[in-house]
Amino acid sequence: MIKAIKHNMFMSLLAIAAAATTMTSCVKEQLCFDTEGDVSMYDSLMQDHLDTYHVGKVNFKYDWNNITSHGMQVPDSMFVLVDRVIFQNVGSLALETKTETGKILAPFTKIRPAVNSGIKDFDIYAGEYKFLTVNYSSTNFNYAEMQNLMTKTLSNHMSNVSIAYNSYKKGQKKNGELILDEPENWMDANQYTRPDGTPCSFVLTESAPVVIDSTTITKWEANETKTINFKPTTITQNIDIFFDIKKDVSELSFEVDSVYAVISGIPHRVNLGTGGLDISDTDKMIFRTDLVNPNVVPDEKTQPVKDTPSNTKVRCFKNVTVLGIVENELAETDLYAGPGVMQLIIYNKVYNTDGTVTYRTVTGMVNIHKSLLNAKLQLFDPDLQLYHKTREHSDLYISIDVTLSKSNILGTDDGGIVKWNEQTIPSEFEIY
Repeated sequence: MIKAIKHNMFMSLLAIAAAATTMTSCVKEQLCFDTEGDVSMYDSLMQDHLDTYHVGKVNFKYDWNNITSHGMQVPDSMFVLVDRVIFQNVGSLALETKTETGKILAPFTKIRPAVNSGIKDFDIYAGEYKFLTVNYSSTNFNYAEMQNLMTKTLSNHMSNVSIAYNSYKKGQKKNGELILDEPENWMDANQYTRPDGTPCSFVLTESAPVVIDSTTITKWEANETKTINFKPTTITQNIDIFFDIKKDVSELSFEVDSVYAVISGIPHRVNLGTGGLDISDTDKMIFRTDLVNPNVVPDEKTQPVKDTPSNTKVRCFKNVTVLGIVENELAETDLYAGPGVMQLIIYNKVYNTDGTVTYRTVTGMVNIHKSLLNAKLQLFDPDLQLYHKTREHSDLYISIDVTLSKSNILGTDDGGIVKWNEQTIPSEFEIY
């Protein structure tokens, strides 16, 4: 009788152990999830055991061909967002691109490395994950939403995280220097507001590209090591901008000293998960152009030249890196407010017949709707219901029929520059 009782107790213990093993196997993905230390049904000792037992390893590889093939530099470092899909458990890493090793920024397991640097294989709980990698350009963009994820703000989903441009005001200075590539005391004739009613502001155009890649869902089992292979592309677009200005020197000879352009319609925000552009909210950019030879072969198109008094045409060029440029929703070429409008600020040096020199500034506006449509910088995806950039690099040829005399604009037609204001500079202007 006693032997039978002992045998039954032994068999019961075996059954309990088997049941525990089965339960552990069936629900390990739930059990491995870190819920701020609160694990139902199991005490912390059991949780620590499961965290150790149901752990795999992940490492990361980068293929930079999409970046280097377009002459762009590889970033020094990249962020990786780690999203455990079912439970929205999000963490993050920082990796050096040369070594593909790094450190944990926001933990996504309860396991802590002895040294949080130079890590090649990162611990990861069994489960299903998505990964997103992006570089950091804090001068140009605001990463607040991404930083919320990096600190485990679980109300966000990685697929809905965006970055937005940092906004700068006309004439804004830092350490006594203008932040924007702008002249002093110019007039902005295209002042419009964002959807939230705040004034449209300016973005920086010369920066390293923002590169990004993401993965589909990848599943881990216990003790499994996997490599995530990233092949980043740019979420920004590199654009060569060109436009020509004809010169009428029949009355007086003059030189075009410098030309500044202001273009509106830069999408303010981009979704990191989809690459979708928010074209309802736009910014402006201002830049000083290079004067280049309009008669050279394409390979030499960006070589700067100096205008001369006898020239009859100058070509203006600028390379920018932005999210895109949006045309105005209305196709009328006589609409000069909102996105898709270019303002020009042209500094001339006029040689008078009496031997004196006059410095003049001519300003004006043009709706570049047609040129933007032809360039196809962004297209609408009907399946995803969003706009996205069309390519890594684009050429934007702005077609304007404009002839510049010593002090004003002559002979414009449909699509040409209008609403010009002449300003005579009493003393030599300083070009910034």
